[in-house]
Amino acid sequence: MSLVMPGMLGVLVSRKQDATPPITEADFCRRLSLLGKRSGISVMAFTAEGVSPEDHSIRGYVYRAGVWTFGRFPLPDIVYNRCLHIHESQNVKRTLGDIAEQKSRKLIYWSRNLPGKWQVYRALHTVDKVRPFVPPTAHTGIRPSLWSGCNAIRSYL
Repeated sequence: MSLVMPGMLGVLVSRKQDATPPITEADFCRRLSLLGKRSGISVMAFTAEGVSPEDHSIRGYVYRAGVWTFGRFPLPDIVYNRCLHIHESQNVKRTLGDIAEQKSRKLIYWSRNLPGKWQVYRALHTVDKVRPFVPPTAHTGIRPSLWSGCNAIRSYL
């Protein structure tokens, strides 16, 4: 069995207006870019707004020679979802899947939004020393399907 290395890793992040570049997770993406370079993998960070289905491209940022550069890029081989907003990431997943299908390309969509955020919030909020540092969180009432899957596996075991 041979290992096929991807050429481009796209990291889906959220928008952060007051940052340069205007994305969340910029430091993480910078470190990932530096590690990727050693392995021959290009890393691009992009937001939901950067996906352009009309011309099958993505507008995003790459970290090269110590600076972030904005550009237009082809569909990556792998998309690593680090987006904070579940609806945005679901729309992007659908759109990128459509683009990949139109171009007869395989796309690996890696990761998903974190399940159990409400349970983590409630647990942290019970600790007096931690409570002042816990950001306000609201329960959406939506139960993530992954959480349901975990419960099904737990009952099977």
